[in-house]
Amino acid sequence: MRVLVTGGAGYIGSVLIGKLLERGYSVVCLDKLFFGDKSIKPYIGLKNFKLIVEDTRTFNPEILNYVNTVVDLAAISQ
Repeated sequence: MRVLVTGGAGYIGSVLIGKLLERGYSVVCLDKLFFGDKSIKPYIGLKNFKLIVEDTRTFNPEILNYVNTVVDLAAISQ
């Protein structure tokens, strides 16, 4: 199963991505990286992880054709 996590580079998103990868899911992280990519650096390069650097308001909707589930965690904090 492939899961799209929007806001995946944030605190909650990065923890969730780690748990999903541990359980064998393929994960697509869609994040603008407004606060950087430090929290997801350990996942970059893994074969079952894909990073898409884009804004959730303007991303290509064709991405949704390749995922089974979406977890929307995108937000600006503080």
